[in-house]
Amino acid sequence: MTFIGPLHFGQRQRSLESLHRDVGDEPFMADEIVVVVPSKHEWVGQQVEVQQLCKAPFILREKGSGTRRVVEAALKAAGIQMKHTRIIMELDSTEAIKSAVEAGLGVGFVSRRAIQKEVKLDSLREAHITGLGIQRTFAIIYPRGPEPRGAAGVFLRFLREKRDRGK
Repeated sequence: MTFIGPLHFGQRQRSLESLHRDVGDEPFMADEIVVVVPSKHEWVGQQVEVQQLCKAPFILREKGSGTRRVVEAALKAAGIQMKHTRIIMELDSTEAIKSAVEAGLGVGFVSRRAIQKEVKLDSLREAHITGLGIQRTFAIIYPRGPEPRGAAGVFLRFLREKRDRGK
C-alpha cells in the first residue's frame, strides 16, 4: 500500500467501511493475476486443467504479500491446497518473478498488466488455466470528511479522473 499524505493506494481486500467508520475507500482499478510461463512452454496455446498446476514448480511472491494472499485464495477456491503444490521460489517483486519464469525455472503468478512488454517481446506468455480466475481491485483509501487539500487533494482528483476516463 502506498501512503500519500492522508491517501493510501493499495489492494482492496474488503470494504473498509466495516473496519472503521472514519475511513473511506473507492475502487480505482480492477486487475487480474495470470499464470505466466516461458514463451516456449508446453502450456502455451493449450487449455490447462487447474489440477495440472499441482505438478508445476511455482514461483510466488513472498508470504504476506497481497498478491500471494489473492493467489492462495483463488487456488483454494479452485480446489488446490497449497500443501499439494511445489513452491520452488518465493521472491519479493514482480520483476524477479518474471525473470525467473523467463529463465525457465517455473511458472509464476503476476498481473496481466505487468507482462505486456514481455508478451510483445515473446519472452513470456499467459497460460490459460480452466477454472482459475484471479481478480483483485485496487482502491483509493482516505479519511472521511472534507476533501484532502494540497498534493493529496490534487492526487485524489487525478486518480478519480483517470479511473473515470477508463470506464
